[in-house]
Amino acid sequence: MSIEDQINLKKQEKEKIINKMEQKKMDYIKGLSKFTENWYEEQIKYTLKENASKIYNLGESQAKELKSKLEDLKGNSVEIVNKHIDNPELWWHEKEDNVTYYANGHRILNKIENEMKFVFGELGHVFSLYNVVTPKYSHNYKSYDKISWTIEEDKIKYFGGVIFSSEVQNLNDEYINLINSASDVNFELRELEKKQGEDNVQEWWDSL
Repeated sequence: MSIEDQINLKKQEKEKIINKMEQKKMDYIKGLSKFTENWYEEQIKYTLKENASKIYNLGESQAKELKSKLEDLKGNSVEIVNKHIDNPELWWHEKEDNVTYYANGHRILNKIENEMKFVFGELGHVFSLYNVVTPKYSHNYKSYDKISWTIEEDKIKYFGGVIFSSEVQNLNDEYINLINSASDVNFELRELEKKQGEDNVQEWWDSL
């Protein structure tokens, strides 16, 4: 088989992997959306308990407004996650950059986890409208401050740790495996193209 044919086969192999990665991205975003809706629910309960006096002080009218906004937020989990996560900058198969995408331990891909903190920050934004929580600029807090929300890039970001569901972690691992497969094919392609270039220059040289 000629080098040209080998190169074409490798390109077809990579295209199949990229298609799988796009599907895995869609599954991953669905998994994150499901996780986010559940996370909002649990974090709302926690925040209400931690700030009970502030909630009571809102009075019935404002408390109903807040409750309505929180219900809308949960109901819009899919749209919120898509807005933040369906971004080519976050996905290797759309960008193929050299940034490390690997997660550590039970964490998910670093870029996605960081953006998910802004997804969770949408909840902090709603609570902050009613002064239930007070986000701080990240450079203004002290190590001993007990805070859950910071402000970065003029957006509210969740500051606490998050343990993602096993479903999300499995999708994350499957996407990383596809990154590895595509990276291996990229390496083989570079080697074949290098050899092709060497052969071409030799043929050109011999023809002089």
